[in-house]
Amino acid sequence: MRSVAAPVRKALEVLADLVGLGVSLLLAWHGLRVALDSAAQGGLVFKVLVFPEWWLNLPLLFGASLLAIEFARRLAQTLRGGGH
Repeated sequence: MRSVAAPVRKALEVLADLVGLGVSLLLAWHGLRVALDSAAQGGLVFKVLVFPEWWLNLPLLFGASLLAIEFARRLAQTLRGGGH
């Protein structure tokens, strides 16, 4: 990416961070909606252990939220002029 002119590189970094932020926020929102829906319905998982189904959606919610935070951090760093 160093062979690309600095303004174009910065624009591409901002675009990539915005797309990543948007996708991760969408995943987090979907994970939250699915978990809340499952909790409202009282769904249970019956295997060796019995536990609420919405617990299975928490990793998606947490992971996507952490990804959104990282993309927001990268975007802020790029806009401040720090780059990656």
